[in-house]
Amino acid sequence: MDYQKNTEHIGSSDIGILILSGFERGKGFQFKKLFFGEDGTYSAYIVNGQTHIPDHYELICEFNTWMRIYDDDHFVRKFSADAIRVYRSGDRGCIIQLI
Repeated sequence: MDYQKNTEHIGSSDIGILILSGFERGKGFQFKKLFFGEDGTYSAYIVNGQTHIPDHYELICEFNTWMRIYDDDHFVRKFSADAIRVYRSGDRGCIIQLI
């Protein structure tokens, strides 16, 4: 899959953090911090289905049914799927996998 064609804006921050919220089976409503290595504007590769995630990406969190992203100022984006997995690599690499 060519990840480059599927990047989407997921927010910006002056403190290098986005907030993820969503439903997690067995735990209910959850908040997670998505850390980046520097302040700025962030994008993520959006992939659908069971596809290979490169080994240098680490699974940060998984939500079920829905996930919302907030930056410093406002709600940015909502994702819906049976499972939403967020992976990070390095200071800025991010993949959101919708299954």
